[in-house]
Parts: sequence; structure tokens; C-alpha cells
Amino acid sequence: MGCVGGALVILFVDIWFIAAGQFNAISKANDALLKEQSQIKVLSSELAQIRNLKKQDSAQFNNGSVIKIYRSAEIISLIGIISGVANQYDVKINQLKPEKNGITALSSQTGAAYDLIPVKFNLEAISGYHSFGAFIHTLEHTGTIFTVTELKITTLGSDLFKQKFSLVLETFVRK
Repeated sequence: MGCVGGALVILFVDIWFIAAGQFNAISKANDALLKEQSQIKVLSSELAQIRNLKKQDSAQFNNGSVIKIYRSAEIISLIGIISGVANQYDVKINQLKPEKNGITALSSQTGAAYDLIPVKFNLEAISGYHSFGAFIHTLEHTGTIFTVTELKITTLGSDLFKQKFSLVLETFVRK
């Protein structure tokens, strides 16, 4: 009976210390697996957005035949275009600030002078990398010329699948 009792004590101690540690490790691995699965779902949805962009009919996008240049007083419309496209792709805009500088440009076709004002939009946003790419892609097909002149991408420490984007968009408006 002493051997059986000692064997049971040793078995209990083994189960208590070794199995408990293994169950804790399995629990932590399960939590990490659930987090990875949610991140995979986010990436899959972003990939689906990119695939949908590629499938969209070219008639939906401006094919370059009509380019609209807004008036200086319509800068709020440009902000609306940028915000609308950002909302479409879940790009969270933290800051969108326009700056104006006046210049005179000449039309190469007619030789007539047009007063164009370059407008730069300082934009800070947080988004997934692929969602932001879809945002830029759609923005360049809106019928308004937007040029990205500066771009800085930094990762957020808390979420590796979200980045902070700081960029300067440039376009022209008429006086």
C-alpha cells in the first residue's frame, strides 16, 4: 500500500506541476491563435477590396478624358472628395489641412494664360496598408488631378496591421 500511495503522490505532483504548466501554455497559444485569426480576417477583407478594385468596370473610373479643375472657392469640394474616398476604404483621417500658393501657368495648346493656384493638402491618416493603397488608387481616378508629393509611413506599436500615413497631396485650382 505504501508503494501505491507514494506512486499516487508522485503522479499527483506530476499532474499538478507539469500538466498545469502545459494547460497554461495551451491557453496562451490559443489566445495568440485567435488574435492571428482576426488579423488574417482583416488582411483577407483588404485583399478582397483590392481584387474588387481590379474587377471594377473602367467606365466607373475617369479614363482621363475629362479632368475637372475646381475654382479656388471650391476647395471644400476637394476636401469632400478626399474624405469620401477615405471613408469608402476605412481610412481614418486625423488631419486634412489645405495650403495655397499662387502661380501663373501657361496653356501649352493655346498659349493663353490661366491663373492656377497649387493647393497642397497635408493629410495624416491611420489605415491598413492595403486599404490605404486602394484609397490612393481610387483618389487618382476621381477626375481631379492629385499628386502625392511627400509620403511617410510609420507602424503603430499597438497594431502591426495599421500604419500612420503622413502625406502631401497636391492639385491645382482656378482663381
